[in-house]
Amino acid sequence: MDLTKIQLFADDALIEETYRLGRTVHRPEKYSEPIIVPDRPWEGLGLFLWGTALYDRDEDLFKMWYQTLSPLAPPTDKRFVCYAVSRDGFHWEKPSLGQVWFDGSRDNNIVVDPGDSLDSPSVVLDPDDADESRRYKMIYRAATAGTVGLYAAFSPDGIRWEKVVEPVAPGHGDRTNAFFTRDMDGKFVVLTRKPHMMADFNTRCVYRIESDDFIHWSPAELVMKPDLADGPNMQFYSMTGFVYGDQYLGALERMHTVPDVLDQELTVSRDGRHWQRVDRTQPFLVREKEWEGNWVHVASNPPVEYRGRLWWFYCGRHYRHGAARPHRESRIGMATSRIDGFVSIEGGPEEGRLLTKTVVWPGGELVINADTRTSTEDYFRTYRGTVRVAIHDEEGHELPGYGVEDSVPFVGDTENRSGSMDYHRPQWTSGKTLGELTGRRVRLAFYLKYARLYSFRAAQ
Repeated sequence: MDLTKIQLFADDALIEETYRLGRTVHRPEKYSEPIIVPDRPWEGLGLFLWGTALYDRDEDLFKMWYQTLSPLAPPTDKRFVCYAVSRDGFHWEKPSLGQVWFDGSRDNNIVVDPGDSLDSPSVVLDPDDADESRRYKMIYRAATAGTVGLYAAFSPDGIRWEKVVEPVAPGHGDRTNAFFTRDMDGKFVVLTRKPHMMADFNTRCVYRIESDDFIHWSPAELVMKPDLADGPNMQFYSMTGFVYGDQYLGALERMHTVPDVLDQELTVSRDGRHWQRVDRTQPFLVREKEWEGNWVHVASNPPVEYRGRLWWFYCGRHYRHGAARPHRESRIGMATSRIDGFVSIEGGPEEGRLLTKTVVWPGGELVINADTRTSTEDYFRTYRGTVRVAIHDEEGHELPGYGVEDSVPFVGDTENRSGSMDYHRPQWTSGKTLGELTGRRVRLAFYLKYARLYSFRAAQ
């Protein structure tokens, strides 16, 4: 593990033992109204974010690629990839791009007309590609000339796309999400459905394929499948995966076949192949509002870090999976969450302790992301709790000067009122610093009372 990267508590990989603590999954906080609605003829019966929303820092511009839903009137199988932009993430424009014909005109924001059976266009931005015409990479499911599978396309700007004629993963799809593991192993990864999935398991599952060049993809590998604890009415419709800090996180799209609704659950992995569910009893993205009453799912990309928060773009639908769709009932929404705020270790009125497994301290100081409010809904920020930190040796004994009684209690919230993050650096009354323990094998002990601990790392 690389302790210089953010360490979350979504799994037990770093945890040796705990007492009087709990783990809480934190749901993104949704903006009340949809930010994009279907209002153009080519959007058919709706639009949804089986697609991607990125923030281009060089252009200071949000960019989104979304999918339209087929109309009832001919051609009933016409679905498009459309493009939208925003300066603030709230107000979106659908620019006239003049590229694809629709109803005798090119006055629209369509960027790809893939043929039949479009599903799940995922876009990856790869600014380090030496070939500038391939900086943007798209993979999508389609049936071109009768050949069903995943197809690739490349673009210099996300607007002008050159499609690969043959499928790069024949038969795969139809629910697919792509991501880039640049900071881990440098692979392009697609989480998708394998051909003959239903024949093998008679249920929807999640498979992984990977590539070095976005053209040649590995055989599909099963990574997520419902188990007995899910009961007979649960299927895994898809999963969005991404790298965060020193691990992988995922948003698992859960299909409850009875009563035919979909929501999302948080998952975690250390290698991108072996996934576990953080807490199946705590949904991560839930159906809350009327316009998203039966189906919610996030975009294919990781949350965008913007203005001190994590921004999530998601799709909400009023119609059910197996229902007829006579109206435009699919919208795109936005939500935000705290930096590192996927999961917290939470202490109550009795001080609890989390002891990590033995780690080699890489140097630098310890920084933590924590909140000692009694409730995160406390507008006036009444701080009743504390976080204290001790350093132990391999045998679990406190190091002199680094004991819990030497720890200066942290009281406050590392997320300030403006929304930005001020990571806290624990201190000890002895004046000791973790920089003095560089290269030593130690254990970290976090003591929490009325507090939430979200993450830690080593920082210079």
